[in-house]
Amino acid sequence: MSTVGQFLLKKDMNAALAAFGCIMLSLVGIPGEILAAVIISFVTLQKGMKSGALVVAFVALPAVGFLLHREASLFDLGFLQCLFVWLFAGLLRKYQSWRIVFETMVIGSIACVGLMHLIMANPAQYWTDLLVNFVTALNASVGGKIDMPQMTTYIRAIAPYLTGLLMFSAASMMFVQLLLAQLWQYRLAEQRGKLYDAFIQIRVGYLNAGILTLAMFGMLFHVAFARDCLFAILLPFVVGGLSYLHYTAKRYRPMLVVLGLIYVGLVMSSFGLTIVIVLSLIGYIDSLFNFRKRFAF
Repeated sequence: MSTVGQFLLKKDMNAALAAFGCIMLSLVGIPGEILAAVIISFVTLQKGMKSGALVVAFVALPAVGFLLHREASLFDLGFLQCLFVWLFAGLLRKYQSWRIVFETMVIGSIACVGLMHLIMANPAQYWTDLLVNFVTALNASVGGKIDMPQMTTYIRAIAPYLTGLLMFSAASMMFVQLLLAQLWQYRLAEQRGKLYDAFIQIRVGYLNAGILTLAMFGMLFHVAFARDCLFAILLPFVVGGLSYLHYTAKRYRPMLVVLGLIYVGLVMSSFGLTIVIVLSLIGYIDSLFNFRKRFAF
């Protein structure tokens, strides 16, 4: 890992060609954009925005090629992911603050949801029609084994939140990529344990807490935009809640059992949403009262 990191940092072109090779893996069905984004984050954290920009430029080449032929492709999504990760890595390098990264991430996610609502009069209906048509075609291909009334009810239930859920998924992926890049950075500097120490101090700021409060009030008045923004706002609070539980477990060992159950619940589809809500609640309350100062172990 250290050897590869040193090779990538030796010349910007090394990292650019490596990221380009990763993004081209999409041609054979391998999601290479994930690794490309990690490389971009790593180079940006180590050498700055200028070096990271060169790597992003090489990642953009396949998307630009398809654009010149007026064709959309998966390279477009890969490029956008890498572009945003580069911006967030630049913020993290400059301010050394996850709070600022999360605030920017939330504002960007809300802007994307807002754009969706400006483009479409009823995004929930759009997602409902799209998913129902997809599941109907899938049901026909599997010989009618899907319970369509039940599936349609489920789709209608999640459709009002779906744009925000997509933003939550994209932001979660970028957060993991930034974490991996930071881990790589600390391993290269032989600073083992520094990432964990930084992670357990992550706490949501008042700006994000205020935004979530406004969204919850909007939901009380059945504002469609506020409802769609809910999950787009939640990631910092999920991370904040998880961070506080790790902080507590480091000082009070029996909490490791609770932490283990939390992780098991996150990977189980039947409990995942409940765990996300619980972690978000912990992160939200912690953002207001700062448990680390109020309760010492």
